[in-house]
Amino acid sequence: MGAGTGYGLGLGIASRDGHRIWAHNGGTSGFVSANRTYPDDRMAFAVFTNQDDPAAGDIAREIQDLLLKRKSDSTAARDLAVIKKIYAELRSGHLDRTKLTSDANAYFTANAISDYSSSLNPLGDPISIEETGSENRGGMRYRFYRVKTSSKTLMISSFVMPDGKLDQFLVYPAKSDR
Repeated sequence: MGAGTGYGLGLGIASRDGHRIWAHNGGTSGFVSANRTYPDDRMAFAVFTNQDDPAAGDIAREIQDLLLKRKSDSTAARDLAVIKKIYAELRSGHLDRTKLTSDANAYFTANAISDYSSSLNPLGDPISIEETGSENRGGMRYRFYRVKTSSKTLMISSFVMPDGKLDQFLVYPAKSDR
């Protein structure tokens, strides 16, 4: 039996805290939409905006958070500690590779680590790093974090394996800082 891809017939297929989610985003010049269906919960909603930015997806995530009460997540604290450690190590330019999968190790070349360090170090120590969302995807936990520094707000998206190793760690500016 093959592994799931998280995509089928034009729909993103995912689950969050045991809730199946079917999702599709769309748009055209000046308009963006996000559609979410929760088949087991007999619930669906759509968000339409007249903006060329990620607002529809952001609003959909906020509605989802309101509608789906988060269950306790026994690995959230462990994963947050790893995210904080990796962020600090990337700032310093020295990465402990034991917390990374082989794919993540291949991504974090010496050049990539140097780029992260030269981009993150000038921002100073983070004031806070907090999880903003998570869902199960492809046997991994897809987690999102907000990093606040004195001058910028950043986002981190990560894929965390069941053993706690990171398979992906991407840092990008928060919508308000773009």
